[in-house]
Amino acid sequence: MAAVDFGAEQKREMIRMLSEHFPIAVIGEALGWAPSTYYYPSTVSDETAVKQAIEGVVAEWPTSGYRRVTKQVQRQPWGVNHKRVARL
Repeated sequence: MAAVDFGAEQKREMIRMLSEHFPIAVIGEALGWAPSTYYYPSTVSDETAVKQAIEGVVAEWPTSGYRRVTKQVQRQPWGVNHKRVARL
């Protein structure tokens, strides 16, 4: 049985509506989802603000490496580690 091709929010809404009559595991299997996908939706982080902060630090101190940039960005309210700074 092929999974229905809907977006994540549409699938969640379908599960909410049908969960009164059927088990979530059965509905999820029909939609091609594990039950945990319904219970624990993924969180998408918006990295634009962090990226702008990194670019601002690099513009202010262009000769700084990723370690110093990481320390400067960590002083701002974002939780960022050295791997994220090096990647962005």
